Amino acid sequence: VKAMVARPVRDVAFGVIGGAAGIVVEPYRGAKKDGIRGLAKGAAIGSIGVVAKPIVGLFDAFAHVMESIHDIAKSVNILEKRFEPIRKRRLSYQFGISNLLLPFSLKAARSIEFLRKFPIDKGNKGIIDGKFIGDRRQPNGADDVLVLAEVLQIEPGIDNYITLTTRRVAYFKVKCEGNGQIV
Repeated sequence: VKAMVARPVRDVAFGVIGGAAGIVVEPYRGAKKDGIRGLAKGAAIGSIGVVAKPIVGLFDAFAHVMESIHDIAKSVNILEKRFEPIRKRRLSYQFGISNLLLPFSLKAARSIEFLRKFPIDKGNKGIIDGKFIGDRRQPNGADDVLVLAEVLQIEPGIDNYITLTTRRVAYFKVKCEGNGQIV
């Protein structure tokens, strides 16, 4: 906080001091370099600097105040939440028993997602015999292929997924928001 206040004050002070010093320093440099002509040129530059340097100091101070406000807003995470990109999730494809890609169905895709989250054996994290549930079938026939998925909406805001696979029947009770987003 101390640096947030000190920096703009320092910008204005350096602008005023630089402008005041320019009245003396610029004519001296000009006279040393080009004599009388340089003195006149230095006096003109010093006169312009008396007005311009404090204004530049004010603009620098304003920029640093805005930067401080930005840093504060960023530290409390206002900007990240507001400008956070929308993350899109690709839901699973569904392959049928005959190893054909079936038309997309939201309830089937969500059912496959639930089956992956809650596998038969919790230690294998959704993998059965080295492959994910609902992915393409392997020749050994050890797959868990989705046969049927239904959604029942018995209570408002709660979807009941009944899922039938080649290895099990699963029931998932899911709480939904008003826009259909799963909580």
